[in-house]
Amino acid sequence: MQPSRMMWWAGSGLALAAFLVILGCGAGGNITNNLLTLSNDDVTSVALPGDPSRVTEVETQPRATFGSSLSPQGLGYLNLSGDEIGAINAGIAIFTANRVDATDGFGPFFNQTNCLGCHMAVTPTGVPIPTPVARAKTKDSFLVFGNFDAHPGQSILIADELRPFGGPTLHKRSVVGFPPKSLPPLPGAALVRSIGLRNAPSYIGRGLMEAVPDEFILASKDPAISGLKDKDGNPIPGFENRNNEHLQIAGGSSVTRLSKFGLRAGGPTMIQFALGNNPAGLNSPFSPGLNTPTPIGSTKPPGSELTTDDLRNIRTLIRMMAPPTRVPIVPGSAEDRGRTLFGALNYDNLANVSNLTDPVSSRGMLPVAMRDVGTKAVKSEAPGRLNCVGCHIPISITGSSPADRGGVGGRHLSNKRAFLFSDLLIHAMGHGLASTRFNLGPASDPLSLASYVADANILMAGQDPQLVTKENLGLDQYGINQQFFPNHDGRFVTPEDATLIDQGRASPFHWRTATLMGVSLTGPPYLHDTRVLEGQSVDNALRQVIIYHALKQFVQPSVLDGITASDDPLLDDESEAFLSVRNFLDLSPASKADLIAYLKTL
Repeated sequence: MQPSRMMWWAGSGLALAAFLVILGCGAGGNITNNLLTLSNDDVTSVALPGDPSRVTEVETQPRATFGSSLSPQGLGYLNLSGDEIGAINAGIAIFTANRVDATDGFGPFFNQTNCLGCHMAVTPTGVPIPTPVARAKTKDSFLVFGNFDAHPGQSILIADELRPFGGPTLHKRSVVGFPPKSLPPLPGAALVRSIGLRNAPSYIGRGLMEAVPDEFILASKDPAISGLKDKDGNPIPGFENRNNEHLQIAGGSSVTRLSKFGLRAGGPTMIQFALGNNPAGLNSPFSPGLNTPTPIGSTKPPGSELTTDDLRNIRTLIRMMAPPTRVPIVPGSAEDRGRTLFGALNYDNLANVSNLTDPVSSRGMLPVAMRDVGTKAVKSEAPGRLNCVGCHIPISITGSSPADRGGVGGRHLSNKRAFLFSDLLIHAMGHGLASTRFNLGPASDPLSLASYVADANILMAGQDPQLVTKENLGLDQYGINQQFFPNHDGRFVTPEDATLIDQGRASPFHWRTATLMGVSLTGPPYLHDTRVLEGQSVDNALRQVIIYHALKQFVQPSVLDGITASDDPLLDDESEAFLSVRNFLDLSPASKADLIAYLKTL
């Protein structure tokens, strides 16, 4: 943990306790080691240990047609049963259905007209229709916000209570009869407001993530496996998030346990991951009345027709979306050289990764000595000196999927060698990722506030034609009110995501390692708020993502493209990825191209 980064957690015991109570933090609840008992609850998403003698390879979608159709055959694993096809089709129907009123499950405030509306980016392969494996377009954001005690001194910051507003999400559309939802006024002069945009990721391999058992993830924390080091060469132990879901979904467990889902792994369950902060604006038995705040509207819309089975079918859809087939790597090729720089061994030869008693090779990683990243003062020439695998562990071995005990599809997910390219842990990644991408440019600028607001006025037939403006959303304060605080500048921690109902043990600077399955097939745009924009080459977009792993602040794309030196003052040496990014920038152009070529095989 970075000391200067984490001082806000220190503060005082009373301040921390107040913060946890106000945010409903998962540090509370009943901690238990009896996962077997908990696993019998269909909602909890608990994976159990598997059988190493039964480990087989994951089925994949053909790369040439990956994500090309809204069908079980175009999205799911191979050799689906009739029950699996039926559940996936039911999930697709709910995911894609246009919703215009509360009886459809909307209401009264929402962001897009259906779930698919946040997964609309056209893939680099030119797939003509959006599917759940598509990422969000930059304009398809949802906005989170919170009010914080802004007294200087880097002490704990306390969020005010947002439940009367209906949660920390500003939904930018509304059903007929309800005026646009507007940010509430600041309740006190001592508070500042922090805002941030979030965008939907591509849903690939989530069922495999869910099936990785705790003991595998916790073993990956060991620096003797990860090889992670800080700028001075000190080992960085891994850090897992732990949380519960009882404050986010009705009937959720209060048992605090390892969490995997969401940007900061704040959600321990698949259903919470899909519905927890409710950016879609769905009302269901898992979130009754969550999106019906007062005093904005005193008229409660009619009850939702969505059922618990509907939400379980969405979960099955997300669980069952298979990763694409990886590109075979020819020894001695550019891709092979890039794989070595990444820190991965030749996992295409399964004999190299089949010894499950070896915690390094079975994860698809080169020996730690071959992945030495050096220090800030002493550079490394080790073959795998980028050590990307320190976080993006190529291989995870799944255990017994929760689908074995509730739902369908467990046979595709349990006891698998899954190429997730993620340790499913959380890492401190610097100020740059934590800062918001908001700016005051025109609507033609995809990173601007105006672009976000303009999207709210793209209506579907039959929808309320009321005009949405930055004024009636309450965003006109941005840039003119000193209490409207858009950025993390190091003086105060104003964490957008700490305004979420619950982020467990994660700080604003902790991010769960993203999976890399199909990374070149689904973007750009990239990152949590699509700040790495679509409309550019995959190669340059991946380069921008790499550099964002260790930046001090948000920068415009033109500035990002100008960062070429390993001693650039914009690099953040407090990021866990600092040495990896420094080593990347030190590579020759040809070696940088080798790494990008490798990423495009995943």
